Amino acid sequence: ILDLQLKRNASQTDVDGIRAAAGDQVRFSDKRLSNEESRAVYSIFFLFLYGFLAVIALISIFNIINSIAMSVSARMNEYGAMRAIGMSTAQMVRMVAAETASYVFWGIVAGCGAGLPLNYKIYDMLVASRWGDGWYFPAAAVAVIVGVMILSAVMAVWGPAKQIREMSVVDTISAL
Repeated sequence: ILDLQLKRNASQTDVDGIRAAAGDQVRFSDKRLSNEESRAVYSIFFLFLYGFLAVIALISIFNIINSIAMSVSARMNEYGAMRAIGMSTAQMVRMVAAETASYVFWGIVAGCGAGLPLNYKIYDMLVASRWGDGWYFPAAAVAVIVGVMILSAVMAVWGPAKQIREMSVVDTISAL
């Protein structure tokens, strides 16, 4: 068995020349078409999988932003009362940021707590059992997830912070 791997730009004349040089006593098989099909299936699967992950990430981002916005709007009267007794706008924004940070922190802990064992199990079933490659901690993927969640936390605090800064203490207190 002689296995030849050609460069991507190899032409059909190159393959015909190799076939002619091999002679009639050598069985010749050309795997280029099946390799292209495999790459196409891989690309489609890759696009589907990462598209699905992008949708999940967007849902997570909007969920964090919406949860914080709902929490702040539900307690706007309380924030007005706190401002009336002397709490500064910066302190209120830090309070909202701390709440957001706790949501994001515990979400990351719960997500990693459930996701990493699931990742290990799926990797073991699909990759390690067939090719023997060992599982490794997906540090880059976890770093990207943590980065996206921190960015979403910053975005979640930005809207309510603007709302708190523009809040009139008198109007909020009179609504109590």
